[in-house]
Amino acid sequence: MILAGCVEQPIQLGLEPLLGADIRVAVAKLGNPNAERRILDGDTTFIWDSHIQAERPIRKSIPIITNGRKTTYGELMGEDLIPVKLHCTIELAVNASDKIKNYDWHGTSDDCIRYARALMAK
Repeated sequence: MILAGCVEQPIQLGLEPLLGADIRVAVAKLGNPNAERRILDGDTTFIWDSHIQAERPIRKSIPIITNGRKTTYGELMGEDLIPVKLHCTIELAVNASDKIKNYDWHGTSDDCIRYARALMAK
């Protein structure tokens, strides 16, 4: 299950005001992009892409017997950590006047939290 909705609102709230703004506003918040792509119609797409190695606790489901008849399952956070790869991408399409005309992003809450925080900072 992907929980993109958990971070969607902060990212949406941060990206939406960038529409119509100069690309330099986004660079001031997010830092320099990792890449840019020229499009035939004269637009440019700027790309911020992060790959982070992290560790997360293992979630274990354990059976719990209730009243000797019903089995339910609970979650237990284990002490063991597993390595995970987090990935987040933000793409901003900019017209020939350097104004942001569209955006897209991909990732989940853990992946994109750094960008969401940067976008929401004043």
